[in-house]
Amino acid sequence: MRGRPARRIVEIAEEAGCDLVVMGFHGHGRLHHALIGSVSDSVMRASTLPVLLMRAAQEPALTAAGI
Repeated sequence: MRGRPARRIVEIAEEAGCDLVVMGFHGHGRLHHALIGSVSDSVMRASTLPVLLMRAAQEPALTAAGI
């Protein structure tokens, strides 16, 4: 696939006749978002479909190790 990820996600969802777009996100924080942006945020802004965002689960081993 080519193109901007958020726009392509919206286009494909609309072409497929989806009723809902479900996406995961990492929640890196405001500074990271301000500098880099967020595909999930861009999808929410570009889509006419409802968008459900789910925070990505952390790996228990990584969390216990403080990573």
